[in-house]
Formats: sequence, C-alpha cells, structure tokens
Amino acid sequence: MKRGVGRAYKRNKEGIMLLRFVIELIIAMICLFFLFLLISTIWSMFTQPKEKMMAREALDDLKQILSKVKIGEISKSPWRLYVPRGWWFVSIAKEYDEKSMSLLKKSIIVDMPKICEQTTCACICPEGKHTQGFLPGTRLDCSKGVCVTIQKPILEYYEGKFVKAQIHIAKPRDIYFIHKTEGYFITKIEEIMISPVSLTENELSTLNQIEQNYGAAIKGASQKYGIEAALVKAVILRESSGKWNEIGTSGEVGLMQIMPQNALVWDMKIYDPDNKIKNTPEKKRWEDSLMSNLKTDYHNKLIKMKDKPMSELIGIDDRFDPEKNIDKGTAYLADLYKKYNSVQLALIAYNWGPPRVDECLQKGGPDVCGIPADTKEYLAKVLSAVVKTGTEEEATS
Repeated sequence: MKRGVGRAYKRNKEGIMLLRFVIELIIAMICLFFLFLLISTIWSMFTQPKEKMMAREALDDLKQILSKVKIGEISKSPWRLYVPRGWWFVSIAKEYDEKSMSLLKKSIIVDMPKICEQTTCACICPEGKHTQGFLPGTRLDCSKGVCVTIQKPILEYYEGKFVKAQIHIAKPRDIYFIHKTEGYFITKIEEIMISPVSLTENELSTLNQIEQNYGAAIKGASQKYGIEAALVKAVILRESSGKWNEIGTSGEVGLMQIMPQNALVWDMKIYDPDNKIKNTPEKKRWEDSLMSNLKTDYHNKLIKMKDKPMSELIGIDDRFDPEKNIDKGTAYLADLYKKYNSVQLALIAYNWGPPRVDECLQKGGPDVCGIPADTKEYLAKVLSAVVKTGTEEEATS
C-alpha cells in the first residue's frame, strides 16, 4: 500500500511539475510575443521610411479634418494636405465594377490595398515603376503607401462643376479639401502648363559667366539652404542677366533683384536717404499702385548711382554685394519653396509676390484666378535654364 501511495504521490508531483512547466511556457510565450511587438514597434520607428510616416500623419490629419467637417466645426475654410514630395493622393470610391477595377490595377495602381476593395478610401502612395496609363508615365505603388477609410467619397470640383468619378488622383500639394453639402470635394491647383523655351546664345553665354563669377557663392548658398544651384543660377539669369548692379523698376537691386522692403525685414542695409521706405506702413504693399510715385522716385535715384564702383555701392546698400545678395535671395527662394512645396509656385511667388499667390490659391488656383503672361514667361525661362544648367552639371560630374 505504501508503494501505491508513493507512486500516486510521484505521479501527482510529476503532474504538478508538468502543469507548472506548461504555465511557465505559456507565460514565456506571452512575454516573447509582447517583447516582439515592442521590438517591432521600436524597429519600425527607426526603419520605416520618413516619407511613409509623413503620409500616415497627413492621412490622420485628414480624417480629423473630415470628422470636424461632419459635425460642423469646419464649414468654409479650405484645408491643405501636405505629404511627401513625389507621392500622390488617391481617393477611391467603393461604387466601382470589376472591369473598371481591373483596368485601374493594370494602368495606374500597383497592388491595390484590400481595404480599398471593400469601402471608400483615401491613400497616399509613392510613384512605382513607370509605364503608360492614365497618368503619363506614372504608376502608384500603394503597397508601399498608406490608406485609410473615409465615410464619403471625395468629389472633384473642376471648372465650376462637381465631377463624380470612381477615382481621383492628384499630387497632394495641389489639393485643397473643402466641405460642401454635396460631400467632400477637392479642387486641384493645376500644374501650370509651360512649353519649353529655347535659350539664346547670349543667355547660354551669360549662364557660363554667372558660373565663373559667382559659382562659389551660389554653391555655398545652395548647400546652406537646400536649393539646387541650377535653380539659383537660372533665377539670377532671369532676374538680372548676371549684373551685380542691376536696378529694377520697383527698386529691386542686384543679382537676385531683392526688393527694398524684403531687405529691411532681413536686416540688410539699404539706400533709403529720406527713410521713406522704412516709414512705409507694413499693411501697404510695395507693389500697390498707390506707391507708384515713391517707387518711381526711388528707382530714379538708384539709377543715378548704379555706375559707381562696387566697393562704394556696397557701403551704401548691402544688396549690391554679390555674396549677400545671393545668400538672401536663395534663402527667400527656399522659404517660398517650403511654404508652397512646389518649385513652380515658389518661382511664381518670387516673381509675382506671395500675397498674390496666396489670394490665387484661396480662389481655387491658377486655373481660376489666372497667372499673368509675363509671369508665365518668367517661369518658362527659369525652368528652361534649370534644365540646361542641370544637364551640363550632370555631364561634367
């Protein structure tokens, strides 16, 4: 009998040990699972592409905005969607048929997310491999993008009409989301269609001269502010033809034609003998027609002194100093690019003025308010010079 009790005790002890082992194993597996999640989270924080994180943040912001629109907290003000450069916004409605979805996958979107096959969704996707399709030369790789579900389809408002389609695609920097009773819709700020412009022999020669005379200063400012040197050279070509003492009709001075009021904001010393510019109320635009007499008088005074030696002019006005002019002009160009996230809009603002561009965007974009012909010509010349300069730099690098 003692043997039976001993065996039972032994079996019971073994059972308890086995149970303890199983419990410990389960606890260990649970701990490993949570440890894996923690490591994965930390790993993704450091390895997830910056662009994808930006896209996710942008869509999270979008969902918050749309929820506020739904309950009436936001009703009139447009809201702009900022996402990584080179990525596209895609709005896909759920009311599609199998044929159109098949065509969509073949022509535009690589690896359509499953979430978009079941409900209306909004995605931000990078460009994938290039092929012919609805978007010239572009396919979107949404397997590497980010998607969220939305309650209402996003309609496009184009040329005064609502356009209902199964899919809307646009570069995110070119979209405003606005709420109307019909639902959410987007207004595209159309890309300005610019025809290539051939540079004259004289302009090509001037570009080379700009590089010889100011290449080091341009390179330094380019690296300092993150703007391509080719773009800075192109702006100098169009603004002043490389003349350090160029005077503009509104009192702009130097290689990058810095406006007097901008120079004051940047703490540059300017020629202002009567303090008329310094004492101009900030709310008055220098470009306003009411300021025409002051501008004309200021321009005439600058013209009379422009042929003085550089050393003398630099002592009067910092804008005559090529290095300072290039530095401040490039900084301004960089600020405009950061503001609009578009080289084209930055150049338009540099030529036409940021207040006018802001008003234009509020009205619905360049296709609504219209861009002046001389600004379009300016844009075409600058971009053509950028292409030319950039091609030459690639060939010599």
